[in-house]
Amino acid sequence: MNGPIPISIEKMRQELPPLWKVDSSTEIPKIVRVYKLSRYLDGLHIVTELAILANELDHHPDIALSYGSVEVNLYTHNVRGLSSYDLKFAISAEERLKSRYE
Repeated sequence: MNGPIPISIEKMRQELPPLWKVDSSTEIPKIVRVYKLSRYLDGLHIVTELAILANELDHHPDIALSYGSVEVNLYTHNVRGLSSYDLKFAISAEERLKSRYE
């Protein structure tokens, strides 16, 4: 795998799948996706699928499982911001989960 290519906040906003957002409220911007759920076990399914994807891509997000939601936060540590790795993860996550979850 080639190294990450930095992506500007503006370009990331244009390229991200619709339910992903850019959070630029902190020193290091990140992308965020919140899956809203009615069943706790759906959250476990999402976490498992995202963990498998993270290992396949060797790019690991922070994932928080709560009753009613799963929150994913991601940025590229070695560029201290957003990169092609983050965009690829978001697109791949949407394809893998086939937008079954809001």
